[in-house]
Amino acid sequence: MLPAHRYGIYRAQTTGRLASGGSSWAWRVMITRAGKSICNKSFADKKYGGEEAALQAAVRHRDELLAQDVPPHKRDRNQLLRRNNTSGRAGVSRCKCKGRDYYIAQTLLPDGTRLRKAFSVAKYGEAGAIERAVAERERQLAQVVGYAVYSPGARRAAP
Repeated sequence: MLPAHRYGIYRAQTTGRLASGGSSWAWRVMITRAGKSICNKSFADKKYGGEEAALQAAVRHRDELLAQDVPPHKRDRNQLLRRNNTSGRAGVSRCKCKGRDYYIAQTLLPDGTRLRKAFSVAKYGEAGAIERAVAERERQLAQVVGYAVYSPGARRAAP
């Protein structure tokens, strides 16, 4: 895991225009929100006079960007539909365990606790099991409070 002061900043080898035909190194600021890139900018060592100066420029740029960015609510982050989701509902999945089909509602709380409850398709039927799983997921999400903190060291906008 990166140190807090390096949130959204990565070391990258560049080629092409920035590298003058060869390759060189740069710090890259890459930040996404809700799956969309809001920043992808490079700070080349050569342009800024060395690795440390390029890093300082990248940190300044990242902090300026985050100062304008209101952090998302943790509940909103938990409701993002992931690429591998098969049920169409965030936090609800269908699985087969020991030959039986279930819909499972699960939520990761900010303290690291995972809430998880399964509903049998055999017992409740397809529609009943997914309906109960969705309702359980809503109950679990009510326990998620606060705003996401990506970088304690970076200056942020007030929520």
